[in-house]
This record gives sequence, C-alpha cells and structure tokens, in this order.
Amino acid sequence: MDSSVPPSPPKRPSPVRVPMNFRILALLWVMVSIPAVFLLLWEPGWFKAGTAMGRLRALRLEQWLALVLLALQVYWLIRARQERDP
Repeated sequence: MDSSVPPSPPKRPSPVRVPMNFRILALLWVMVSIPAVFLLLWEPGWFKAGTAMGRLRALRLEQWLALVLLALQVYWLIRARQERDP
C-alpha cells in the first residue's frame, strides 16, 4: 500500500477580467453620434409637437435609433468618468 496522498488535479488559472475602456468607446462613438444628431435635426417636425409624449410619437424609426445611440454615448461618457475618478 502506498501511503502517499494522491495528486490533486491541476488548478485552473483564474479568469482575468479585462476592464472595458469606456474612454476609447466614448471617443470612437463620436463617429456615430454626429450622423445621429444630423438625423434628429434633419426633419425637425417633432419639435413642433405640444407635449413631450407628442414629440416622442412624432419620431420616426431612424430618429429613435439615433436617440438610442446618443443615449449610449452619454452612458459611456458617464462610465468613463466613473472609471477615471474612483
């Protein structure tokens, strides 16, 4: 009988979590944001609606997408600021 302890299975290296660089994403997203602003201002009919809900209803699909892209830009800028100032 062998009194030695059986070898333990090899340990897996812990996965390294690479932080997302939100500053780079925010800077690269400017190329998408400029056309998004252009789409929102190209047909300003939604400005003439009386209420906020009326303005949202007056937006076309591409204008909604432009609004979502601009919201992502703001989100990434906020995250970049949080990453910089712990």
